[in-house]
Amino acid sequence: MSIETQRNETRKRIKKLRSGQTEPDRGSKSVAIGKRLGSLHGFQTARAIAFFSSTQGEVNTDEMIDSSLREGKKISMPKVNTKSVGITFYQIHGRKDMKVGKYGILEPDGDHRSIVTRPELDIMIVPGIAFDGNCNRLGYGKGYYDSFLREIGAMKVGLAFDFQIVPKIDRVEGDVQMDFVITESRLLRCHVEKVGKDLIFE
Repeated sequence: MSIETQRNETRKRIKKLRSGQTEPDRGSKSVAIGKRLGSLHGFQTARAIAFFSSTQGEVNTDEMIDSSLREGKKISMPKVNTKSVGITFYQIHGRKDMKVGKYGILEPDGDHRSIVTRPELDIMIVPGIAFDGNCNRLGYGKGYYDSFLREIGAMKVGLAFDFQIVPKIDRVEGDVQMDFVITESRLLRCHVEKVGKDLIFE
């Protein structure tokens, strides 16, 4: 079986597990993940944070976004450009600044004045289909995030449910590892030397 076939099989399996969750179960796990994220020192000290809009049973980021806005952090959200196969992040002041985009995902309804550039970001909160113990990420296969992640120095934090952590993800050209992956019960740390002393506050 080729690497790409294996990756596609993993995508199908994890998507099925995600869609099989009840909303209360997904909600309670998302709350636990949000608490772990909020206790991360790098998150607490960050000023500019890029989140993602949850879709297809992903970790629900709504309350994380709302609480970060209440704390006065600069929050940006991604907008997909299908022609360039890339994403651009725009600052939002509330989830009311979002509208449904091309793939049925909420996107910022912003203009060029609200674009947040790569150097401005302190942390990127990243979605994924699956992650492994070395913080390798398996995305949806279109490359939108990887193309953006390759050119940033911000801390990269993947959010996932426990069942999305798999034994191994075979990397392909262009894949970008996370610095941290957070689930409802685990914190995976990789490349810690790049982000300095960044501990969980108990």
